[in-house]
Amino acid sequence: MPPSSAHSSCPCPRRRRTPQPPHTIPDLAHISVRSDRPLSYAAAFESPVTASGQGGFAGASRTALSEYAETANRLLGTSSILHSGWAGIDTKDLNGLGTRHTSFDTLIDAALDHAPTAHPAGDAA
Repeated sequence: MPPSSAHSSCPCPRRRRTPQPPHTIPDLAHISVRSDRPLSYAAAFESPVTASGQGGFAGASRTALSEYAETANRLLGTSSILHSGWAGIDTKDLNGLGTRHTSFDTLIDAALDHAPTAHPAGDAA
């Protein structure tokens, strides 16, 4: 794994722009490798996410993302998905996001293992 891959999943801002501590890791990362086109899940949040009874939006946001991904994949079909996976703190399965990985490193490695390789023009594959 390239050294920059791990750093990109755990950004550390140089100055404070938000009240979030600078060393807080993301609680979910999802990578989908497709053969046909990129796919944005931004529409998962067209409707506001409601805070849970205990407070906080993270759990409900993870569920909304997983449900939207599952719906989008059903609509587009899954034949173009080379790999789909996630890693995070959630103890429940998020089936819409694919295979659960135990760490960001294994998630990135699996995505790279399934990514198509590009060959410069003129090179034989």
